[in-house]
Amino acid sequence: MSYQLFVTFPGIPKGVSTLLDIVQHKRDLNKYVSYDLAAMVRTHVRKASITRHKSARRVGGQPTGHLENAAESTLPRATDHEVVVEINSPGFNRVDGPVTIRAKNWPYLTIPVHALSYGRRARTVRRLIGTPLFRPIVKGGKKRIGPFRNILVANINNTFTVLYALKPVVVIPQDRGLLPEQRDIESRNVKAMGRYIKRKINL
Repeated sequence: MSYQLFVTFPGIPKGVSTLLDIVQHKRDLNKYVSYDLAAMVRTHVRKASITRHKSARRVGGQPTGHLENAAESTLPRATDHEVVVEINSPGFNRVDGPVTIRAKNWPYLTIPVHALSYGRRARTVRRLIGTPLFRPIVKGGKKRIGPFRNILVANINNTFTVLYALKPVVVIPQDRGLLPEQRDIESRNVKAMGRYIKRKINL
């Protein structure tokens, strides 16, 4: 399931209401501004993605490109009353605060801790290596009864390798830097509105 973040900004800043008398359809103004703002957000997310590969580097894996995909999913929206930029990307709403992810179809989330498993589901890794993944028994436990350790391991080249940590819940910390600063957004909006109004005056 994807998360969606709707970034909504006022389409009409204070102080320009008299100029806006020339604009017959506010939706056209907001549409113009939303396209400009979407371009700004898209560029910002692309740049932000370059500095956010810590987890991939930690395990020696390849970046999944999810933020690059988020940038490409950025779309402008507009109504008569507001400018909206929509970003359709799992977990992007962490820009507003921490995101809690809980296991649903299994008691645990699989957290990659190895380059081979990073960015891959457990079943994909199993097909890739051609050998089962399993939970080791805790010292003193019994076969098929447990208790079991909260990791997934595979025998790769005769070496037992830990591929995933198992956790029932994960909290992704807030990352406000995924979006431009509010003052930069407001400045961009005002400039776009100025261009739109100037174009209307010159028609």
